[in-house]
Amino acid sequence: MFLNTAAIIGAAAVVIALFAAIIGARVLIFSSGSMAPAIPEGSAAMTIPRDTDDLQIGDVISVARAGDGKLVTHRIVDLTVHDGLTVATLKGDANPAADAAPYALGSQTQRVAFAIPHAGAALAVMKSPWFLGAVIALVVLAAIPTRPHSRKKPEHAKTESPKTEQGREA
Repeated sequence: MFLNTAAIIGAAAVVIALFAAIIGARVLIFSSGSMAPAIPEGSAAMTIPRDTDDLQIGDVISVARAGDGKLVTHRIVDLTVHDGLTVATLKGDANPAADAAPYALGSQTQRVAFAIPHAGAALAVMKSPWFLGAVIALVVLAAIPTRPHSRKKPEHAKTESPKTEQGREA
């Protein structure tokens, strides 16, 4: 029963991962509390690419920070267009002020579709090579037959069960 459940969960995870890869979705794990209380530290979120023209003030987006390229996921507090380039001012919900510099956006931007509070720890474990090894081991164990194939004996090979002294079958 456990192995069947694990196999179903694993298959569902593969289907979800393939679908996410096809549409360009990303899974993020929040390592800071800058978006609390809406998205507390340790939450997991899924972002989906959206046309930048469809973004609105209040949307939560994920963009690369200038300089080091680290992802910043904050709420849009201002959107402006200069010479065809969309610029967003972002602010973390828990931060007292907006981010120091605005972010230039491309034609598509990763927008948070949903977040699951405190699910990041579980996802971090699933990204571990130890977890992957355990999943592979479970799949291998599930593939090993647990019962020998029953072979029907030919009619002439059937014999009666030996009887014990008291007349019961052994």
